[in-house]
Amino acid sequence: MTIAYRSLIALAIAAALAGCDTDVEPTVPKPDKPEPLVPAPAETFTTQIGDVMITATKEELVITSNTEDDKLASVESFKGIKFADAERFEHSDIVDLEGDIDATAFGDACPQLKTVSQIQSEDCLNLNIWRPVGVDADADLPVYVFIHGGDFEYGSGAEPLIQGDTVVAQGADEGNPFIYVTFNYRLGLLGSMWVDHEMGGNFGIGDQKRAMQWVNKNIDKFGGSTENVTLMGQGSGAMSVGILQQNDSKEPIAGEGGYFKRSIMQSNPYGFEYTSYKSAEKNSVSICEATKSAKTELADNSTKETLQDIMNAVPALEDILAPIVKLMPDEIETTFCLDDSLDVQKKLLLSEILDAQGTVLSNPLNKTLNWVSESLLTLMNGSVFLPSSTINDTPMANLLPFAPYNEHRRKPLCINDCELGYHFVSQPALNDLSVPTVIGNNEKESNTMSMLPTLTFLIQTILEVLPEDIDDGSFESISEDNRAVELAVWLQVDGNKQRVIDMVAAMSAEEIQAKIALDDDEIYAYDIVTQVFFGLGNSEMNNALLELEDYKPQSEKLLGGATQNMSEFKMLMNDMLFQAPARNQAIRSTENADVYAPVSMYHFAFKPSFNVWTYNTQGEDGDLDIGDLLKTFACISGACGGSELPFVFNKPYKLDGSEVSLSSKDQALMNDMSRLWFSDNLFTDYEYSQQQDNVLFVDGDGQITIEDDWDALFNESEDGSMPNGRLQGLNDLGLTLKYMPDYEVPNQN
Repeated sequence: MTIAYRSLIALAIAAALAGCDTDVEPTVPKPDKPEPLVPAPAETFTTQIGDVMITATKEELVITSNTEDDKLASVESFKGIKFADAERFEHSDIVDLEGDIDATAFGDACPQLKTVSQIQSEDCLNLNIWRPVGVDADADLPVYVFIHGGDFEYGSGAEPLIQGDTVVAQGADEGNPFIYVTFNYRLGLLGSMWVDHEMGGNFGIGDQKRAMQWVNKNIDKFGGSTENVTLMGQGSGAMSVGILQQNDSKEPIAGEGGYFKRSIMQSNPYGFEYTSYKSAEKNSVSICEATKSAKTELADNSTKETLQDIMNAVPALEDILAPIVKLMPDEIETTFCLDDSLDVQKKLLLSEILDAQGTVLSNPLNKTLNWVSESLLTLMNGSVFLPSSTINDTPMANLLPFAPYNEHRRKPLCINDCELGYHFVSQPALNDLSVPTVIGNNEKESNTMSMLPTLTFLIQTILEVLPEDIDDGSFESISEDNRAVELAVWLQVDGNKQRVIDMVAAMSAEEIQAKIALDDDEIYAYDIVTQVFFGLGNSEMNNALLELEDYKPQSEKLLGGATQNMSEFKMLMNDMLFQAPARNQAIRSTENADVYAPVSMYHFAFKPSFNVWTYNTQGEDGDLDIGDLLKTFACISGACGGSELPFVFNKPYKLDGSEVSLSSKDQALMNDMSRLWFSDNLFTDYEYSQQQDNVLFVDGDGQITIEDDWDALFNESEDGSMPNGRLQGLNDLGLTLKYMPDYEVPNQN
């Protein structure tokens, strides 16, 4: 790739990031525009809520419509109300609504490694309420509660993009009044860390339950109905909603007698495998090491034992692995957590906790390298040499290292009451929905699905280093037929992970851009990436997927082959992680209407004129974040993760809170979609029917329609074995979530 060609690519990317589809035509005269409306300054006021006096804010704003002129409207906001207290690495307790409360400013954000406009502190469990002006306590208004996304690592309920002033003002003005709530929950290590405790270490999920408990206990005092609460979420927020829907935990909160009666899940990757209890326990050692709460002793070489177990489980690999294993010592210096490691971690400075988080798990390079390494372990799934409960069925959990872990395990040597686990005890994809639900995804969802861009990027980087080691004799080549195994084994060699990290750390943003913008002569190892993603132990499924015409690897030596492979990989991830499992949840809801909650499905295919992602998001100074850099480039081509949020909330903002200019199509869709999303019509008018396969469809022109035969028409397959659409085809072939042994494809009519 020439310097000139790379420069052209960089300019094209910069232009795409800046925006397109503008309505500016300088040669066409424009009619005179009326003077813009100017909202009045915010006013504080004090009101009685129950037995408490709260100082809140009345805010005026401009609301827009596709049928009327712009107008001014007002809402009341109650910000930063504390809903729970929590000590570090302890579960939170609800806080009563009492005393005189100043609710005129957002509270602190929960600690994270991203830039936010609020102060960050561990005293962060606060919520925000928007309601129409002048609501009486007995108004009994519908309530919407939104859980923010952010990979369980970042975000807050105060982000400009998800604030509720606009949608609440619109609803009140048009005879559809409701109350809207956002809240914070603990993130990163502080929100999810394995602990040996009856209630587990899913502290963030516990915080979410406390927030919903607080709403259930107090929202009627603000004029809301405790019997008409809709829980919403996007990304990891939608994943949280999926977990909170489950009724098999020790503290279920959904449905009859619970804290919410409906839900909306935007971009929930139902195909994601949450890490097991045993894996979470094993991973805690790296946290102990990073927080100086570990000890080192001479012990059996676990890597050697693992590779030996793989040889026993997969004899075909013995010739490959035996020479490597033979050179490894039987014992090495091994790290263990101190017996009082949790006490040590509780006493650390917050900065030390965040440093450990950033070094060990939040670093996107570490996440991805751990992912590739763990892919090798899945070869032992079902092996008699290692109980399956000790490893995950895929390496997927490295994608989101702070996602809640599955707390389920059994008491040893137990006969009765043997099941343990508190907040989260089974994979959501294995459970039915417990309340009426709207579920859907964006057209290019997988483009920004956490570490997918980083995985493809790092595979290329590793494949550049491997030949050097093979040439100088420091690593023995396996064969081109086993490139995925070769790559995973290479990462087991001491020092190789750090070599890759050092290489990438030395790259500039421009060099990373050039790597992403693949030249046709460069290798894009699609087959390797796919095998590594789902785990080398799922080779039967991997091979079956890659034999289908829609996902079949193209020769990377042919013109456009690498680019086509990239497109196929993203489509495969979209189908397997998002669309197929979400559609199956909808199908299951129609099997028995008396048992299952009704579901509505949507698909968002509109490409905004602006990119919702930015990449100067790390630390107080907004330094370059390589993970967000890759997501930003990946989001240029369409509706990716989070692209629908400005349209749901009618907010002209990016995810980082920076304001954007809108095209007329953007504004028109914002006006329509934000009104539909906060209405009963979203649930009543689009209910899914398996016979119709109907979907609420937001098309590329911003039109909202109902599309029947959605899979057959919009996910048309090139493979003769899938005549009714790719998603139905994956079901018929038994490939949907085949990596989850207990998953059952729903009955098909």
